[in-house]
Amino acid sequence: MLRIVVSDTGLEVASSAAIADTFFARLKGLLGTAGLPAGEGLLIPRCNSVHTIGMKYSIDVLFLDKNFTVLKAVAQLAPCRAAVCWQAAMVLELPAGTAARAGLAAGHRLVAHKKYRAMSPVMRGG
Repeated sequence: MLRIVVSDTGLEVASSAAIADTFFARLKGLLGTAGLPAGEGLLIPRCNSVHTIGMKYSIDVLFLDKNFTVLKAVAQLAPCRAAVCWQAAMVLELPAGTAARAGLAAGHRLVAHKKYRAMSPVMRGG
């Protein structure tokens, strides 16, 4: 999980963003989810286009370069739509309205911080 903030202001864009870094995670994306809760997001590396076919809610989409600079922001991408930015190295999907609330637009730079969770006793084997 990642915590993603705007580099120059420290404003939090996502407190808990998952990374779709496997074939199946990328294939599934947000499909089958009832919604994307506030503070959550999905980062999709090696991606320059997304669609919302089969989804029941709108999302904000940020197309980023390899340095996490916003190349294009698509607000409120409705279900059954697509968006593309050929220059993008990755995409950050956020709850609808997040980009507007944070004032995000092309040129803003984001920073991603890894979040560490304490292992439960079951995961530690104890």
